[in-house]
Amino acid sequence: MLLKTPLFLFWVLSLHLGAAACNAIRTVPIRLINDAAVKPKMVIAAQHEAAYVLKSLCVSVEWTTGHSTKTLEMHITVAPLGPGITEGALGITTLDALQGNRGAVFLSRVRELQEQYKAVIGLGRLLGCVLAHEIGHLLLNSRAHSPAGVMIANFREAEIYRAAQRRLMFTGYDREMFFRMQIARRF
Repeated sequence: MLLKTPLFLFWVLSLHLGAAACNAIRTVPIRLINDAAVKPKMVIAAQHEAAYVLKSLCVSVEWTTGHSTKTLEMHITVAPLGPGITEGALGITTLDALQGNRGAVFLSRVRELQEQYKAVIGLGRLLGCVLAHEIGHLLLNSRAHSPAGVMIANFREAEIYRAAQRRLMFTGYDREMFFRMQIARRF
């Protein structure tokens, strides 16, 4: 039984990270535009966390400064831009076939939430999870939310604790939807 325990633990860990469900990894170029002038060290920490979370969607991130039609565009803004943004929303995704899909994360709101849980989670990790959430909307080509995981509509206490423990991930359902979209795009 002792010999089987490490193998079992490895299997559980791989399921948790989504590795067992990834038959193929898709590399996605993402251009992150730092409109909020976040310090480079914090941006790098957020990028690392977002990339870690996106692995659970079977996505490998290629952060780029260049622009192309295949590059996803994400912004870190100081605060929400314009009217009509839901109170408490940490970011927004615009799905527009003509002008291109893009997302934004609101630093002021992410910072405000992090301040409530500063003993639990750092700003870089929380910012990375919010980035992963908005990037998820772009990859799934949907503004819909999931009942659990990183695609939940509102990050509450449970999600903050999961994020702090690096357990706020994409769900199996999210992966299934992502792969269905990939198959549909091939035809």
